[in-house]
Amino acid sequence: MDVVKIIDLVADLSIGLDTPTADDQAVFLKYLNLAHAELFRKTAAASPVVKILRENNLNVTDGKVDALSQTPFLIRTVTLMDQKKPLLATSLESIEKTDPLLTKTGQPWGWYYANKSVSVYPLITSNPDGGTGQVGVSYLADPAPFILTTLSADIPYPVLYHPVLVDGTCYYLFQTEAGFKNDLKMKLSLDRWNGGKSELLCYLRNLSGQQYYSTYTEV
Repeated sequence: MDVVKIIDLVADLSIGLDTPTADDQAVFLKYLNLAHAELFRKTAAASPVVKILRENNLNVTDGKVDALSQTPFLIRTVTLMDQKKPLLATSLESIEKTDPLLTKTGQPWGWYYANKSVSVYPLITSNPDGGTGQVGVSYLADPAPFILTTLSADIPYPVLYHPVLVDGTCYYLFQTEAGFKNDLKMKLSLDRWNGGKSELLCYLRNLSGQQYYSTYTEV
């Protein structure tokens, strides 16, 4: 479903409104994006549907990698390009336990994310083998918020599970919006919302080959 169709369905299911006004659409869109953000957080790491971005030949200066073109939600891999060598994920906290001033140099073996940047460790200095010292990063970007013109193809969930967004939107709507608050409808929407998130996560895991057959999971 396109976003405008999702909003039409929310309007119909919430208050029986056939044709929501522009003001109504703005309210529903606000809560749809809350549902979208939550659903993305819960499922993106397991999803083979979300687009993987790859940026290669990024320069490294004093261990810090050039800025990515988009804000990363999840970094999947960092690779030394000249050696085609994947680096190990680590953390700044772990490195600082043995090198608190971050002065060690040499052939990088790990990467970490801190200060809104990818860095490699140890710091790359000279490259006697003639390599470039460049890295490649594959990652999932932060999701774009929906707008009224967002098409079904640009929604990062399988079409069959777009109704889950409807349930999530209704849940947030009934919970918080003055004039729409309804404890019974909120409870029904919450049950469908939680069940839909679990089903979607299970589906995505199975689709990606993780063979997670249960229809229930903690979300």
